[in-house]
Amino acid sequence: AESKNAHKLKIATIGDSLIKVSLNDKADINQIKVYTLHGKLIEHHHYKTRLNKAILKVNKYSSGTYLINVLTKNESISRVIKIGM
Repeated sequence: AESKNAHKLKIATIGDSLIKVSLNDKADINQIKVYTLHGKLIEHHHYKTRLNKAILKVNKYSSGTYLINVLTKNESISRVIKIGM
């Protein structure tokens, strides 16, 4: 389920194969995890550099609904996304 702070997480599609994940505040992204709605972890990225946005390739995903979880130093933010729908 989406977290109450989901409004801090911006998701934008770039064509059919990419999504841009960014934070509205100045926090740095430490990790991004992508889950199916059944709770299966399908992608996990660790970031050592300071950034507040990332690009993910989603062309390998089946059409459907997924949960993106972004971890910063101070919080975990989750948001539901739809791919190919």
